Amino acid sequence: MSIPKITPHVTSRSIGDEVFIMHLETKVTYSLNETAARTWSLIDGVVSMDEIAVVISEEYEVDEEECKTAVSSIIDELLSEKLLTI
Repeated sequence: MSIPKITPHVTSRSIGDEVFIMHLETKVTYSLNETAARTWSLIDGVVSMDEIAVVISEEYEVDEEECKTAVSSIIDELLSEKLLTI
C-alpha cells in the first residue's frame, strides 16, 4: 500500500480551486488543476493512494479504477518533481 507524503522542502497555497506549490530548494512553482489540487489536499502521510482515489471517485462520480489511474499519474508526476515521497 503506497502512502504519499509531502516532502519538508515544499510549501503550498490554495487559491480558489487551484493549488500553487513551491519547491523551496529549487524555487520552482507548480500550479495544480482542480483534480490534482484535491489529490494534493488529501495527501497527509497517512492516507494511501487507493484511499485517495476512492474519495475522489465518490466526489466526482467517476469510475474508481479510472480514478486510481488518474491519481497514480498525478502522484507519479509529483514524485518525479520531488514534491512527494512514498
